[in-house]
Amino acid sequence: MKPLVVYYSRTGNTGMVAEALADMLSCPAEGIVDTQKRSGLVGWLRSGKQAARGETTDLAPLEHDLAGFDLVVIGTPVWAGTMSTPVRSFLEMHRDSLPEVAFFCTAGGDNTAQTFADMQACCGREPVARLAVSRKMIKKEGWRPAVERFAGEVQDD
Repeated sequence: MKPLVVYYSRTGNTGMVAEALADMLSCPAEGIVDTQKRSGLVGWLRSGKQAARGETTDLAPLEHDLAGFDLVVIGTPVWAGTMSTPVRSFLEMHRDSLPEVAFFCTAGGDNTAQTFADMQACCGREPVARLAVSRKMIKKEGWRPAVERFAGEVQDD
């Protein structure tokens, strides 16, 4: 199996998990590059509003060709109870070219079921594995064992 980790990270938490996961899977990781500015309070407010409305955004092209991979592991922060706008855009843009998928998210709380359901509906594929990493797990460094288990699930598929 040849995996690729693709993620969007506004604050760095999702990126930190993505890079650790890619290291565990011995595969590349690629951040989704959004063309909209999302920093600061205004960026945060705009991001939540767009996510809640199911909007999309323009993305820079990927460096990796998805056709060269058997599995794409997709990571997103949770915004307004769902996936981030850049991840929604990625899933819609690549819906017909995605191989098998696995999902992970980083969230302020523990309610991530809707995020995963939205990701599945958006890409039209059931993930082989899911992982939710809470802010509490990140603060206590408790996320690494969970990511190791998730990497094992992805590799066993």
